[in-house]
Amino acid sequence: MKVGSKLSAAISPIAAFLLLASVSSGALAGTGRSSDQQKLQALLSLQEAFTTIAEQVEPAVVGIRAEERELPGSGQPGTQGEREGPQAPGQRPQPPVPTESSASGLIVRKSGSDYYVLTNYHVVQGAKRIRVFVSGIKEPVRATMVGSGDPKTDLALLKIRLPDPQPPERVAKLGDSSTVRVGQWAIAIGNPLSIGQTLTVGVISAKGRELGRIGGSFADYRDMIQTDASINPGNSGGPLVDINGQVIGINTAIASPTGVSVGIGFAIPINVAKNVVEQLIQHGEVIRGWLGVNTMSYNREIDPVLGKLLGVEKGAFVDSVKEGSPAAKAGIKDEDVIIAWGDEKVESFSDLENLVAATPPNRQVKVRLIRDGKEMTVTVVTEKRPPESELFAPQSADEQQQSKPRTESKAGITVRELTPEEAKQVGVDGGVVVLDVERGSGAFEAGITPGDVIVRVNRTQVKSLEDFRSASSQMSRVSPFVLRVKKLLRDGTRIGTTVVVKPVE
Repeated sequence: MKVGSKLSAAISPIAAFLLLASVSSGALAGTGRSSDQQKLQALLSLQEAFTTIAEQVEPAVVGIRAEERELPGSGQPGTQGEREGPQAPGQRPQPPVPTESSASGLIVRKSGSDYYVLTNYHVVQGAKRIRVFVSGIKEPVRATMVGSGDPKTDLALLKIRLPDPQPPERVAKLGDSSTVRVGQWAIAIGNPLSIGQTLTVGVISAKGRELGRIGGSFADYRDMIQTDASINPGNSGGPLVDINGQVIGINTAIASPTGVSVGIGFAIPINVAKNVVEQLIQHGEVIRGWLGVNTMSYNREIDPVLGKLLGVEKGAFVDSVKEGSPAAKAGIKDEDVIIAWGDEKVESFSDLENLVAATPPNRQVKVRLIRDGKEMTVTVVTEKRPPESELFAPQSADEQQQSKPRTESKAGITVRELTPEEAKQVGVDGGVVVLDVERGSGAFEAGITPGDVIVRVNRTQVKSLEDFRSASSQMSRVSPFVLRVKKLLRDGTRIGTTVVVKPVE
């Protein structure tokens, strides 16, 4: 029997039970036994729905073992622990560490005897050999990567060959993640902790979660689906399924202080994955337009304090412009606020990212922006987005540091003056480097970390320790202020960003 017919039978008693639950107790007098039977029937029908989903979806879920991988020593994506900051300007990345991983995948397409398996890029990144474990087949199947994968979305596509015939359930049914609603059922299926195929049940907790870059990976997790269905290490690449047995997401990450599930899991929307699958099959890569601007804002929107300083409420705030990028060639500068991309309004940096990515390379686009309170228009010619490894290539570093005088501001930040060599390395005329940040301070909560270089406080330029001492009078624990910094990222790269530091309540 088809999933839809079984599930429709399951839903009706549930709806009836909920309706009966809203009737007054007087109206139910004398119907206790009948009511109990209806409640039991509703639960049995719901149970039948879950078992049907397991039968329909599990044949498409596979285990994956990626062997002899070499990853940067900075860590792997998949969990979010306590924030840790690099300790010094120009810190070198750690050498690659050979390893292997076990995770999950989902068969999403069939072409003859070839089957395409969707999984997370971080699962197979750097693997020399990939084996896929398919239910009903005794021996693991050798897999090959389709194209280069897509580090930006943390998705990869594998190809395996299976003997004919295979059951129709071998290929998963993909749903529409744009219709997902908070509160609806969510079922996670995968291979957690390498114990074998496992199904867990929860609900959709939230939509549109912005995780940014986690675990030192190149992936930039945007618009994620949050669920409390239990997701653990090994679930990466497995499906998140709705009550109709259709895949709505690819399980990817958890937020956890322990590394195991605490009820906060995240999945990549399946609509994002569909586009990646199509492009990897057609082109071997995902082709996106590229502008070459960046923001460090956590929620991708303009902070009200910064907006007041700039005289603008909504738009895409440009923290930095990559040298030689289309934005740089068009004259876009740091701290511009982009408010329109062609005919489309831009209200956040996420809006801009989506519009740019959907624009083919070599396309002219009129860009409206605000600079120093004045509106202006520039013309951008988009380019093909470079590989993430090129966009975030580590910079060379001077390992020797000279001791410099310290000063501690009222905001709990300890700094020293940059040496000329460090200033050249960072790409600034001068500034102060953060040595320590007091835990619990506004600067700590705003994400300032040791190794960051401060070049401005509010509108006051900082090129020396004396400049910082003079400007620190504008820094307070009881009122907000704005810092312009060259931030040191976990992968050793630097990026310009404007940070709003607010009082801690």
